[in-house]
Amino acid sequence: MFAPVFDILQSDADVTSIIGNPPRAFDFGEVVGQDVARPYVVFQTISGNPYNALDCPPDTDLDSIQIDSYATNKAGAKDLSIAVRKALEASSYMISGPRVQHEEETRLFRVSMDFDFHTVR
Repeated sequence: MFAPVFDILQSDADVTSIIGNPPRAFDFGEVVGQDVARPYVVFQTISGNPYNALDCPPDTDLDSIQIDSYATNKAGAKDLSIAVRKALEASSYMISGPRVQHEEETRLFRVSMDFDFHTVR
């Protein structure tokens, strides 16, 4: 139901060497409107489905999570996204991305990726 994205990122030395410990990783759009040190990660659930069965309630969910790595330059965004991908692929599947973008309004570089987690309740 809720993929353990923050816990995985926090336990990975490569990720925390880039975004600190505790990591600057935000769920539910918590970073919006805040003055946050860069680089950082934002993640959100983009879909979720229970594994339904006829004989019992579901005990596992399939959660699709969008992960966005932000930095002030291209190299920083790429380096962070590589570390995040390595950390997450040990417990999930990358299903889309990387997608790259330069956001004119924030002047930040973003690498976006989607991952599927099979989360046991």
